[in-house]
Amino acid sequence: MKNWLKSMFIIAGIAGMALPGFSQGKDGAWEIVGLGGITCFDSDLGGKGPNKTDYLGTAQYSFGIGARYILNNYISIRPTFIYGNYYADDALSDDAGRRQRNLNVKSYVADLSVNVEFSLVNWQQTYSRGGRSFTNGTNIYAFSGFGMFFFNPTGEIGGSWYELQPLGTEGQGVPGSNKSRYALNSFGIPVGVGLRQKLNNGFSLGLEFNYRKTFTDYMDDVSTTYYNNAAIAAANGELAAALADKTLNGSIRPSGSARGNPKVNDAFFFVQLTLSKRLGEKGRGAGYGGRRGGFRSNNSCPSFR
Repeated sequence: MKNWLKSMFIIAGIAGMALPGFSQGKDGAWEIVGLGGITCFDSDLGGKGPNKTDYLGTAQYSFGIGARYILNNYISIRPTFIYGNYYADDALSDDAGRRQRNLNVKSYVADLSVNVEFSLVNWQQTYSRGGRSFTNGTNIYAFSGFGMFFFNPTGEIGGSWYELQPLGTEGQGVPGSNKSRYALNSFGIPVGVGLRQKLNNGFSLGLEFNYRKTFTDYMDDVSTTYYNNAAIAAANGELAAALADKTLNGSIRPSGSARGNPKVNDAFFFVQLTLSKRLGEKGRGAGYGGRRGGFRSNNSCPSFR
């Protein structure tokens, strides 16, 4: 836990030093962004079949906070921290082979990313009510960037959950094995789209899909092949051996037989509601796409820019 917190602060510090360089433009504006929703996990475990995933059936909560700096009408920079959980279980699969394998995993995921948002559509309308002028608008955007995330897979046996990485369930760290223990962090590439609706007083409400391409296949502790179960027990203990092979009916899989699919890395995505607040904005304020990153006043019909 301490290691990923330290890395998060380092990345946040780099982002914090880089972003002020963008704030020289007089049209710049800052927003605070809150996020809340679900985490969906795509891995070797569970799912509807060998190549299908039950995203909603095992969805877990997620929440986060970010800051958006609006460079101009079309581009924004947003560092974001998201914390969530993920879960997968072979017992819930429609595939008989996966149910027989009988593995499961749950973990937190702590993700810090810096994204560039590209405004695709700005729909806006200015109207009057009670002698005051208001601007409504909708913004559709896409984003991508870079990030790092941290995780710690645990597996269940006998009603209790145990950290899996120290146990070397695929022979990591076992004498005679050429496998080393995997890292509990990875770089990620965020790719997503979002929709925001402007509210009053500088607030906006939105919905965002945020996919994460990863460079690890061990978010679920499953990637390659079974290792000699007796050797795991001798090196790492009986608990490690039991969690390495939980095949139903008590049978032990032969060493070298497939446990996962190393050709496809694990992945995850967030589906979240977003609530943004423009800093320093009072009253009706401005929306997306005008001066200081806001809506331009438009007394005609709604239009796309």
